[in-house]
Amino acid sequence: TEILTDHGWSGYRDLRVGDTVLTLNHETGLSQWQPVEAVNVFPAQEREMLSIESRSHSSLTTLNHRWPVLRPHFRNGPGATAAGTYKKRAGFDRAWATSETLKWDDRIPIAADCADLPDQPKYSDAMVETVAWFWTEGHIRKLRDGRPWRNVTITQSEKNAANCDRIRSALTRLFGPPAAQFPRRGTSQAPDIPRWREMNMAGPNMVISLNAEAGDLIQRAAPGRVVTHEFLLSLTRAQLGLFIETSMLADNNGAHCLAQKDPESAEAFQFACILAGLSTSIRLSPSAHHAKYGYLMTSVRMRSQRTLWPLRGKPGHGKPERVTYSGEVWCPSTANRTWLARRRGTVYFTGNSSWMRDVRLAKMRLIVPPEYLDNIGRGEGAVFEPDRQVFTPLNMLHDSGGPQITANQFQIRVAEHSQSVQELLNRIVQSAG
Repeated sequence: TEILTDHGWSGYRDLRVGDTVLTLNHETGLSQWQPVEAVNVFPAQEREMLSIESRSHSSLTTLNHRWPVLRPHFRNGPGATAAGTYKKRAGFDRAWATSETLKWDDRIPIAADCADLPDQPKYSDAMVETVAWFWTEGHIRKLRDGRPWRNVTITQSEKNAANCDRIRSALTRLFGPPAAQFPRRGTSQAPDIPRWREMNMAGPNMVISLNAEAGDLIQRAAPGRVVTHEFLLSLTRAQLGLFIETSMLADNNGAHCLAQKDPESAEAFQFACILAGLSTSIRLSPSAHHAKYGYLMTSVRMRSQRTLWPLRGKPGHGKPERVTYSGEVWCPSTANRTWLARRRGTVYFTGNSSWMRDVRLAKMRLIVPPEYLDNIGRGEGAVFEPDRQVFTPLNMLHDSGGPQITANQFQIRVAEHSQSVQELLNRIVQSAG
């Protein structure tokens, strides 16, 4: 299972405290970037866990793992009528469930609008569109020593006349009108300004060449035709939509799928879709030329739904089952108590670990009458501040001996959270580098 950071997907062994990860604010329904507060890794031992496997969802979690869910409520109350027909659903409530308490009609969020997108654009729309055409339809020649050539090209079939016109329009808005020829470098006629020109090539394709200055500008956003996370994070919501729409148009692999030979390029496109609030999955799949050339394509598929029912699978296609797992278990801690996970190509929001909360709340607490709390007046008595979480005063009856202090020790789930001290030591060493 991987977690989405601001520099891409990461496994728990590479995740560090302070890394910025995508979380879900379950109150607002919006995704937010937040720092990792802790990386909780539990030692390998046999555990009973819940496994859910389908084409749209894959998870393996402890039974007390928490999930943010959308739970339906009904106009005439929950459940089915005596006749066996379901009552009319009136909407959804945001709730929390564990893997053990998930209900059949609980939905888990798999995408959300991002609350942290910039309001003001850093790049022009023409730049965004040109980068989209370049990473999908561009080409970078290599020098003899293997370094990339600064000049790059963008190719498009003349049969797609509308696409050709869009490429020319974007380049004109970005760099000005096309040049007839590039001036020879090193002369006074060749100032260092970005230029582009349409090459006279025989064949059915339009080939556009960008000079070194223009190529440098585009390759900073997409080195090796892999769009950087920094570039995508700087786009506004409208520009993300433009980038995705242009990329899909250039890829021409259907209305809901983009396929690329380079997995890193496809990963960057999925990152853009997630920022835009689109639900996606990513997988390797055979290409039309797989048998001849022997390579696979990485496909990013987009779904129209932003939630799914994890428990509504058919036998063998998502039916949950309890399994025994003997490996390490991990979970991060974030302020929103959620994070975006990816497992076997499927993406979804899930809850974070309750381990440190259990350790913190398992301290012994004192139960006292309300007159023992806070009120420092005249005689300056009471208070009780140290280590208290949230106390609600209760009007308790006292026995004949008068008000008393009762100590209550809550239980730590030792079986689930064993070796707590060792895990804390490991975290301290990890944080120290």
